[in-house]
Amino acid sequence: MQIFVHQQFFCDIPALNQSRTDLSQSLFSKLPDIPVEGSTDNRDCFLNSLALMPGDRLLLADFNNNSVMHVDTTTNKMVSQVKLPGGPWDLCLLPGDRAAVTLPKEKKIQFVSTQGNVTLQKVVKVDGKCHGIYFCDDNLIVSFSFPPKVVLMNMKVKVKKSADKDSSGKPLFLYPEYLTVTRESQTPPVIYVTDWGTSTITKLSISVEVLQTYIDPILRSPRGLAAVGDNQLLLCGRASDNILFLDTFTGEITQLMGKKEGIEGPYSVVYCPLKEMTFVTCIPDNRPEIENFVKVFKVA
Repeated sequence: MQIFVHQQFFCDIPALNQSRTDLSQSLFSKLPDIPVEGSTDNRDCFLNSLALMPGDRLLLADFNNNSVMHVDTTTNKMVSQVKLPGGPWDLCLLPGDRAAVTLPKEKKIQFVSTQGNVTLQKVVKVDGKCHGIYFCDDNLIVSFSFPPKVVLMNMKVKVKKSADKDSSGKPLFLYPEYLTVTRESQTPPVIYVTDWGTSTITKLSISVEVLQTYIDPILRSPRGLAAVGDNQLLLCGRASDNILFLDTFTGEITQLMGKKEGIEGPYSVVYCPLKEMTFVTCIPDNRPEIENFVKVFKVA
C-alpha cells in the first residue's frame, strides 16, 4: 500500500547529478566489511551517519564514542579520528574541506575540517535537539526532534524558515531525523525527510513547505537516506531490516537488500556511482559484534 498526500507536479527533467544505473533493478554482491573501531574507543561503535568524500574516503559519525572518523575505502583503514564535545548524530560535507555535525544532546552544531586529519573548528548553539543536517546553496537544512521541526538556516546558523505545523495547526512530524536534497535541472532543490515515528518520507520545497508524503508497509522506522540520481532515493528501514529504493515520481518503494544480504537495523547509506558501490552502517538491537563495521556492496 502506498499513500500520497499534498501532491504537486514536477516536470520530468533529468537531474544534474543523475545516476546512470537504475538501482531498482540491480543485484548487489557483498564485499568485505570495513572495520572502523578506533584504538581509543572504549565502547562499541554506533555509526549513525556517513558521507562519501573525494578520493575514495568516508566520513563517519560514531555516537557512542563521541567521535568523527575518516576512513580510506581503498585500504579499508582508518586515517584519522577526532573526539567531539558530545555524541554526533548526522553530518554533511561543506565547501572548503569542511563538514557540519549535529550534537543533539548538547543542542549544538560542530564544524570540523576534513583536510588531512579531521580537526575541530567552531561549535554553535541551536534552540533544540538537532539531528539531521544537509548543506544546500549556502544554507543548512536541519531537523529537530524536540520540538519536531525542519529548519532552513544560513551558515551563521540563523533561522530563515521553519516547518513544524500544517495550516490547521497539526504537527507535521513526530520524530524527523535524517534528510537529503535533490536538485532537478532548472528547478528549485527539493528536501526529503525521514520520520521514524510515523514511518514516512516527507517531501518539502526549499522553503520548507510540504509537497508530498510517502508511506509503505515495506518501510518501517526509516533512518538514513541518500539521493542517487534523478528522483531516486535509497532508504534505510531500521525496523524492517532493509535497504529500499524510492522512485519519487511514481511513489513506488522496492526492496534492494534485506536480512539475506546481512542488513540488520540499517542506520545510514551512501552510494558511489563511479564505482557502483553502496556503503551501509547497521545498528541492530543486541548485536554489537556487527556495529564496528561498514558494510560494502557492489552492483553485480
